[in-house]
Amino acid sequence: PVCDAVFEDDYVEMLGHVRGEDGNCTVCGEVYSVAIWVAGVQITAENMEDILGDGTVSFDDATDTLTLNGFNHIGEEKGIYSEIPLNIVLVGENTITSGYEGFWFDIVGGAITISGTGSLTMDSADECIDVDALGDVDMTIGGSVTLNLMTESEGIYLYANTAELVIQDNAT
Repeated sequence: PVCDAVFEDDYVEMLGHVRGEDGNCTVCGEVYSVAIWVAGVQITAENMEDILGDGTVSFDDATDTLTLNGFNHIGEEKGIYSEIPLNIVLVGENTITSGYEGFWFDIVGGAITISGTGSLTMDSADECIDVDALGDVDMTIGGSVTLNLMTESEGIYLYANTAELVIQDNAT
């Protein structure tokens, strides 16, 4: 597969889809999609401006920015599952109640940021924010966001070669 990750003898990192003007990948010709799921819905060229159809979640593929604006997820599936590092911007009050992780990043490595002016309350049966990486990870929580993480497990779990968590600005 040209745009997907595969395991042979060693891990081969995916090239990733490149969005064309027609909404298809310019590399493989398939419908453009991003390896991110929000409440079980995969991000595609057709839905990235309004992923759930209710105006609460959007994605900018030029900057890998996922914006949550009044997002409310209650369900057994993960709130957000991503195979790429993301910039997450919080606007307004957001909530995730999940039978699994609230955010789960299954990535090779990279930088993850959570910023904005909003809040996010997570109540999950497992980790609220789970980062599993093969390489190095930097996670920064900044802006004036407020995170309320309620779980019987870890609030933030970083599993990586090396990991750094920075809480800056007025984040709480």
